[in-house]
Amino acid sequence: MDKKQSARLTVQHKKTQGVIGIFGEEAKHHDEDVYNNSQIAKIKLEEEFPMFTFRYRKELTKKEINEALQKIDKSLGQTLFVIVNQLDRQ
Repeated sequence: MDKKQSARLTVQHKKTQGVIGIFGEEAKHHDEDVYNNSQIAKIKLEEEFPMFTFRYRKELTKKEINEALQKIDKSLGQTLFVIVNQLDRQ
């Protein structure tokens, strides 16, 4: 993680009071909004594409997402590694 991202996350963590921000009222409302919007999207997809079956899942692992992406294109859904020269870090 670069220093900018680390600093941003520190500020965000302090601002939201850590765990309180993660499990607070605002976070609960956000989760409810996401759920409601996903249900609306599912209904619209079912109306627009009646030839397909849609389902709602509470969880989806990265592995499942990557496997589905690779069925479309082998270059998708891969973990990429970057080798950094130690001299570049200084």
